[in-house]
Amino acid sequence: MITLKIKVERVTEIVFPCSDNVLNEKLKEVGMGEIMPAQASVIEVSEPADLPLRLNFFHNLDEINYLAKRMHSFDRNELSTFIESVKFDKFDMPKDLINATFNLHRYSLIQDVSDMEKVGRHYILSKQGAISQTEAEKMDFASIGKEILSVGKINVTDKGLLVAIDGAEFHEVYDGTTFPEYDYIGNGLLTAEISFNGKTDYVYLPDDDMSISKALVRLDAPNLEACKCDITDISTDIGGTKALLDRILVREGLYAVNKVAFYINDADIDLKKLQALTEYAGNEDSETVCALAKGINNFTFIEDIKDDEDVGRYFVENDSDYNVHSDLEDFIKYDEFGEWLRQGMEGKFVNGGYVSMKNPFTTIDYVLEKYSVSMEGISMGGM
Repeated sequence: MITLKIKVERVTEIVFPCSDNVLNEKLKEVGMGEIMPAQASVIEVSEPADLPLRLNFFHNLDEINYLAKRMHSFDRNELSTFIESVKFDKFDMPKDLINATFNLHRYSLIQDVSDMEKVGRHYILSKQGAISQTEAEKMDFASIGKEILSVGKINVTDKGLLVAIDGAEFHEVYDGTTFPEYDYIGNGLLTAEISFNGKTDYVYLPDDDMSISKALVRLDAPNLEACKCDITDISTDIGGTKALLDRILVREGLYAVNKVAFYINDADIDLKKLQALTEYAGNEDSETVCALAKGINNFTFIEDIKDDEDVGRYFVENDSDYNVHSDLEDFIKYDEFGEWLRQGMEGKFVNGGYVSMKNPFTTIDYVLEKYSVSMEGISMGGM
């Protein structure tokens, strides 16, 4: 988390990471209209207090937001190593700070020098990332620790000894234009890759529509239609979710995908059922999918049901309204009973099962109208 005070005409405080719409509202508070990229003069860093960000300077706040997301993924030792390394390298601009988050392998921050074996092990883990048990058994960590402290490139800091890793190179991952892909805890349902004129940027949906617009600005693209868009990763593909979103992407574009992602990115949404409902409705455009997701509890979905006999048997065995004594089951014509239920509840057989209305007085047209959503841009508010 990064907390800053910014100033244009007035002063306000912003806590990063935040949504693009929250950032935009904060800029309005200080007298700045909607601009892309978001920019303002940073006059104070409240947290982390030792982050060496240049003050009284107009910074790209979208870069700071990205930096905060990168830092949010650090554990305590990684965060301390990052802070001390950028102070040592005299980095105070967002581009350099972002690149430093991808270069933690260049330093080892040793906070306990009382045990040479621990010093050596910590240094090797910082250098290699991981070591196997077989490799560890062959290493003399105590000797490595002593050598590092005697001849290594060491800088004494408030948090410990910052040791430069021998041979570790600095890699510029962020070029100052498009943000590199990253794995952030708040990424949501899917990652979309947007490419234009040899450059690539990423958005993580669902998010404010403004996040897509900002990606276009970073790509210097005239509009989304001029770009190549792909869904490159999805957190869950239950019920063919990715295939459904890919089809919406081709037909309606990325903004429509973002809208659908907003409504289906919910642990309570049964994605297999939703896929079945799109077949039941005979339509999988974005507005229909969103309405079905909102009104999903108006429908019954039973997996692996193939005919009227299966329908009749399922309801007799599982629905208390239709239970009969076991002695009478031999007299039930399940196929005729299932057909009666299907016709009364507007039931249909779909790929993977059976769908019907829960209430015989409710129709799918009523549900689609009741739960219809505007396909205007969305705002997710705070993060």
